[in-house]
Amino acid sequence: MPSFAIRVLDNGELFPVEEPLRWHTDNGSFWTRVKEVSAQAVAIDGPCGTVGHKLREDRSGWSLASDDSKRPAEIEVNREGVNLFWTTRNSLENFDGASRWIARSLVLFEESTAIPKIETHPHGVFLLIHRALGLTDPLPKKNVAQGRSARFEILRALIPKLDPNTVPNHDALDAACAALMAALHQGGLSKGYGEESLGGKIWLPDVEHLRVRFNGRLFA
Repeated sequence: MPSFAIRVLDNGELFPVEEPLRWHTDNGSFWTRVKEVSAQAVAIDGPCGTVGHKLREDRSGWSLASDDSKRPAEIEVNREGVNLFWTTRNSLENFDGASRWIARSLVLFEESTAIPKIETHPHGVFLLIHRALGLTDPLPKKNVAQGRSARFEILRALIPKLDPNTVPNHDALDAACAALMAALHQGGLSKGYGEESLGGKIWLPDVEHLRVRFNGRLFA
């Protein structure tokens, strides 16, 4: 699991910390890194909640609800044209990799309660900023070179000093995107989708306010 850290400078510029990218094999090392960089907020690429489904207290599996309703947050984000993986009974029962990813994400949201945390969706962040930049071509998939290059340029529009060597693959790009989203959220430039009481919210850029903040452009 990668993490990426950026700072907001006094002039409002977003700037990567020294050695911003780290890789983690457990949650403990992730939270150690959060404390090392004195993070004011954390954005996590993973669900903050479910609709009815509960991770067992011993984390050995799931107590699944009979109803397989979708999270309102995921429905609303999908309406923006963002493809995503649904946090549903079907996903938890039939896709082991997704089930483990969702479980880990829920545990991350339960831990370190003193640190503000939001759920985000990097593909959605990239897509909304891509559109706001006036780019009309479809955003290429992240698993191809063109897609990674496009995502790097989107990030650099808001993080001008971003070094390509610090985001060597699509997982690192997603981590940097999550860090960007945490900074935008702290600056009041985010928009929440969904309901806290029904599986929690997903936060994406409020592109209308971004345009105002940057005088009609997304560049600082």
